[in-house]
Amino acid sequence: MKKLIFVLLPLWMVGCTTSESSPEGGDPSTDADSDTDADSDSDDGPPSLVDTSSGGLTNDDSESDTNFEDHAIADTATADNDTETAGDADTDADTDADADTDADTDADTDTDADTDADADTDADTDADTDADTDTDADTDTDADTDADADADTDTDADTDSDTDADTDADSDSDADKDQCDTTGECQVMYPGATDCLNSGSDTSVCMCGSSPCETGGDGDADSDSDADADSDADSDADSDSDSDCDMGMTIGPNWIAIEAEATDSSLGEWEIRTPGDADYFNPGPVAPINDTHVEFTGNDPNGGSPNSPLEYTFVCPKTGTYRMAMRMWQRLEGLAEDKCNDVYVKMAGNFTSANSSFTTDELKTDHKFYGRGTDTWGSLYNLEIGEHGAALYNLIEGETYTFTMSGRAQRTNVDYILFFETSLDISVAAFKDLAAVNDSQYRPQCSADGDSDVGTMITLNAVNDFTNWEVDGFAPAYVDSAHSCLAINAASYKDEYAAANTTFDDASGTYSVTITTLTELDGESSYRLVVNGTQVGNVYQNPTTDTDYAPSTNTWYEVEINQGDTVQVEFNSHTNGLIPEGDTTAYSRGRWTQLVLEQ
Repeated sequence: MKKLIFVLLPLWMVGCTTSESSPEGGDPSTDADSDTDADSDSDDGPPSLVDTSSGGLTNDDSESDTNFEDHAIADTATADNDTETAGDADTDADTDADADTDADTDADTDTDADTDADADTDADTDADTDADTDTDADTDTDADTDADADADTDTDADTDSDTDADTDADSDSDADKDQCDTTGECQVMYPGATDCLNSGSDTSVCMCGSSPCETGGDGDADSDSDADADSDADSDADSDSDSDCDMGMTIGPNWIAIEAEATDSSLGEWEIRTPGDADYFNPGPVAPINDTHVEFTGNDPNGGSPNSPLEYTFVCPKTGTYRMAMRMWQRLEGLAEDKCNDVYVKMAGNFTSANSSFTTDELKTDHKFYGRGTDTWGSLYNLEIGEHGAALYNLIEGETYTFTMSGRAQRTNVDYILFFETSLDISVAAFKDLAAVNDSQYRPQCSADGDSDVGTMITLNAVNDFTNWEVDGFAPAYVDSAHSCLAINAASYKDEYAAANTTFDDASGTYSVTITTLTELDGESSYRLVVNGTQVGNVYQNPTTDTDYAPSTNTWYEVEINQGDTVQVEFNSHTNGLIPEGDTTAYSRGRWTQLVLEQ
């Protein structure tokens, strides 16, 4: 017997779907046009100054972070409903909005949708979950109707990795997938990936340990554990004083950063490059740590046997799975980009391999470790032992480990070595400057002789340290918690500047001030640094990008700042006219995460 369901809507819920005036992440129907584009940021601003949407920055090795950074979660009433917080799951929200409208208008449609949902167990499971999500988001007045309508469309959502929002991860994670052919491909998407299950078939899936990476495995950049880790990382942004300095090594709560020249080993055919050396490399925005880097001068640019081993000994600060990476540069001198780009590495101590592609014994012997950094600093990021994959180690708190780097390809330059727990929000990939794209706290803070710090480094977090977000004469700023940054509500303030400031409490001095911004597909926002009411240097404008929310940096040099001065960052909304949104085009929101001051 068919049943007709009537829903009485309060008067205040009628007619609230205007996209330009609604707050960011309002009714999903508001974003129906813009959210179809994966990273258009075609959202509308928040009703309050604080964005409470869940999420976090990605730990994603891919060149296009947007493909893997988002996961479906229940949004709050003030959460973004565009792809910056919900990604593919947000497409569900748009589809639900349309389906819900149809279902409310035509009771017969609802009856058909119910029949389809009942006929498909998997779809019905997802539909129920989506119904709960929509109810929590307060975007659908008829959760039951929406769930039924979604039953017909959820197949597409499953194809786009909707498993984070599903209550039964097993029902979707392996179905309709073809994610990979090799473990290496998985590790580009998920740094902690350990296997490409069913490789070569149309049901392949990236595995992190015993579970699919996309469902929250160790390597899933969007897992809840990563969100927690990101919060921890933000809270530690000013905690350099808690790290240990010992012979060019900085040990944090769950990372170890080591200066490449901070070794007692004979350098052999490694040369230390310093300012004034013809082969010293400092293109900016982050200078070589301690103004030095090492270059291997043996073998030839294509490689050779292990040569001139350099040993580094450290004590693990916390039990966990750690990934190893290095900041590197290739001095190619006209050669192809696959030359001058690798070293040999091995580890000694009480550990096991955390990458199923490599055995523990293999990690204890010399093997090629490669990367890319041409014309700029980049990263060494993957092992090659038959297969290609991340160097992952299960380390134990309090245990002593000896890591060895030996020369392989001539003119490979290394600035520093980093071991970090895989839960941390650290980006490692080809052509990505390990220092520039990650928080400055993960760089070595100590000189190679262990006697002094590398200058003074002060990190001011946009969200935690810039407490005044409503400045006279400017639009208000708000917190985009999904990306741990400040932003301006482009829905209400187009082509306007917001500002945030703080009182400088540290010692007076002359500083280099580096801002970390987030690039956006729909516009190139501009940023101004103002000290005590006076603008410093030039206005910095974000570069164009094909990757949403990729870190970008700019440094203002020789900035005089005295204790008690007001330090202000001003940032605007901007459209490049490339992404349609209603009767206009989408805008960037001037997102930025921190200022780093160095002497």
